[in-house]
Amino acid sequence: MTEVIVAKNEIVYALNNIHSWVKPTYVSKNMLQKMDSICVDPEPLGVVLVIGAWNYPVLLLLAPLIGAISAGNCFEKFFLCLSNSFMYAKI
Repeated sequence: MTEVIVAKNEIVYALNNIHSWVKPTYVSKNMLQKMDSICVDPEPLGVVLVIGAWNYPVLLLLAPLIGAISAGNCFEKFFLCLSNSFMYAKI
């Protein structure tokens, strides 16, 4: 039960700070770039595979998954144990 509370707190933290994470960051300009607007725009990298064991604590599977989803990446559902895959799909 404690692991689910920690995962829930991590989700709340990610939701509260997502706007500051995805906001473009403006960088300094030199003399040649004075008329341009230069910014670093964070973008997701693609599909993420999170590997976790069925007999390990749930937090070891959910913590990287929360970070990957809050970064904007997709994930593929790949479970070998069907009983645990139904439980994780509900979460």
